[in-house]
Formats: sequence, C-alpha cells, structure tokens
Amino acid sequence: MSKHNLIWTLQSDFPKEWISDVESLNFSITHVPLIKLSQTKDFNLIFPLLNQNNIILTSPYSSKLLVKKISKKFDFFVVGNKAAKTLTDNGMNVIKTYNNSRELAKWIEKNSNKYFIHLCSEKTDKNLWPSNVSLIPFYKPIENKKFNYEKYKNLDNSTVIFGSPSGVEVWFKNRNKYKKLNYACMGQTTADKIFEYTDDKVIFPKDSTISTLLSLVTESLNEKK
Repeated sequence: MSKHNLIWTLQSDFPKEWISDVESLNFSITHVPLIKLSQTKDFNLIFPLLNQNNIILTSPYSSKLLVKKISKKFDFFVVGNKAAKTLTDNGMNVIKTYNNSRELAKWIEKNSNKYFIHLCSEKTDKNLWPSNVSLIPFYKPIENKKFNYEKYKNLDNSTVIFGSPSGVEVWFKNRNKYKKLNYACMGQTTADKIFEYTDDKVIFPKDSTISTLLSLVTESLNEKK
C-alpha cells in the first residue's frame, strides 16, 4: 500500500518528535513552506508602547522573538501550546492559553475590562478583538517565491496542511484551478480561510494539537476506503 503524503506548508519543519508516529501510520512528509515570517518593527520602537502588563501573543514565531528581548514582569495571554511552552520555558508568566484567537477574544470580552497589548502580525484580523485590546503589528508573512507548484501536480494521495490564513492565500492563488483535495490545518481561523476558496472537507483539531490532527487525518482516510 502506497504511503499517504502529508504536505506540510508551515515555515517551521515538521516536529521531529512526531516523525516516528507519522511513519508508523504509513504517512510520508513533504515540507514545502509557502510563507516566511519576517520582523517588520524594531523592538526599540515597541518597548515604549508596552505600558500595559497584559500581552497577547498568538504565534510561536512571536514568542520566540520576544523571550530574549522582553522583561519577565508581564502577564501573557497566549494562543497555542507551542507558543506558551516557549514562554514558560524561559520563565515568563503565562496566565491563560487558548486554542485559537477567537476563544481568547471572547474570554477577554466577557471577563476582563483590563487593557491588553497584542503583539501581532500585520495580517491579524483587527475586527476580531474587543476595544480594550490594542494591536501592535511587528511581523508579516512573505510569500516563498522559490516554491515550484509545477512539481506538485499529482496530489491524489496527499493531505495539504496549512499553518496560517496567509499560507492558504498563497496556495490558492497559485493552485486555484486544482480539483478536490484533502485539506487540514491547525485551527479554526485558518479553516475559515480555506472555506473561502473551496467547499471541500477541511480537517482541523479543536485543541490545535498535532496528535489530534494526525488522528483526524487517519480517520478521514479510513472513511474513504
């Protein structure tokens, strides 16, 4: 039986600790990053703006940039276990961790009148956040122009995995005429972006974990047999 190929389109490599699990499930992995995240604002310009103790981070990229630059006096409200772990491993105070930005925004709206600073991407949906959240964009996604889509014409036995709405936009801009595919992603926001381009089934774990994602992909493939 031929292996099912997981096309991992995130900037970061597929986590090494999960490779053996993937191979045991008869999957192979192809890493084809669609975007690269790039810092756009100098931290020296950001620090004077951090007049609130509550900081929101919603990506592993932002947390990795900040841990070496920012004081431990801040309280962090984070989306994603990976970003939270980077902070806690470096002694930062993580108050809450949510699976996606929508969950965190709803919690703030219902439970807190404190002010928050969201250190975010230039592509962040500003309308998602309540009025007591101030957004400071300091990085942005850049399309990987070197990716050759012509090499990926036969994707019948593949699942394309996205990590962000920006990656989805790049993929469909270049492959918008492709027939039905298997799609998967790490969260609701990215899934919503995929649905803007296709009515195909989209697999995404509500807990935003790779273990659940792989289980859902496996279940979906078994249903098709």
